[in-house]
Amino acid sequence: MVNMNGIKKLIVGLTIFYCIVTTTACTKEISYEEYLELGIKYLLENNYEEAIVSLELAIKMEPKRPEAYQKLAETYQSQGNLSKAIEILARGYELAEDENLKTYQMLLENQIEQIKWRLSERYARWGRYLDSHACSRFQYIPRGMVRR
Repeated sequence: MVNMNGIKKLIVGLTIFYCIVTTTACTKEISYEEYLELGIKYLLENNYEEAIVSLELAIKMEPKRPEAYQKLAETYQSQGNLSKAIEILARGYELAEDENLKTYQMLLENQIEQIKWRLSERYARWGRYLDSHACSRFQYIPRGMVRR
C-alpha cells in the first residue's frame, strides 16, 4: 500500500524546489556589457526609446566607462536631438575623462554651427529676393491667402 501522506509531501517539496530554482534563475543581474550590447542592438534597429533606456542603465552601472555615453549620444543624434547628444557627451567627459567624447562633442557643436550658418544664409537670400521683387508689378501671394 502506498503512503499518500509521503507522496503529498514529496510533491509539495518538489514544487517548492522548482519555484525557488526558477525564480533565482530569472532574477539574474544584467551586466554593463549586456546593457551596452542591448542598447547597440536597439540603436541599429532604430528602436531609439529602448536604446536610450538600456544605455542609461549601462551608464548608471558604470559611469566611468565612455562607450555607453558615445552610443547614447549617437542615439540622440539619430533622433535629430543634437543638443541632448552634446549634453550626454559633456557629462560623459566629466565622469569618464575620455578625450574621444570631448572630440565627438566638439564635432557635434561644429555641426550645429554649420546648420545655423546655412539657415541664416538661406534666410538672407530669401530676404534679398523679397526686397528685390517688392517693387515688381506682380506680388507673391501665398496659397490660400486672399489679396485685399
